[in-house]
Amino acid sequence: ADCLAAPAWTVPVPDVSTQARLSHESFHQSARMLRRQFGLTWDTARSIVQMCPGCQCLARIPQTGVDPQGEKALQIWQSDVTHIGEFGKEKYVHVSIDTFSRALWATAE
Repeated sequence: ADCLAAPAWTVPVPDVSTQARLSHESFHQSARMLRRQFGLTWDTARSIVQMCPGCQCLARIPQTGVDPQGEKALQIWQSDVTHIGEFGKEKYVHVSIDTFSRALWATAE
């Protein structure tokens, strides 16, 4: 009975590095996650992420200074607008933060 239930052929399983690369192509995990999930070295995990063309546009931009902070409330605000297509009609979110009090104001437009 075991012979009848056994597969007629076996598919070769790719090595761990290839599995990690294929997984990254689908899910775009970070190097840290690839290292944890597949047991890769830091160099191998980083090279997989660095070779991914989709991840290159998401690379971190190094910060060269300190964000300014106001000396009193309502003096310096930082703002950002992002597009969220799943929101439908109101698909832009505008967020502003007062750097002194950390007061947050967010609206969907």
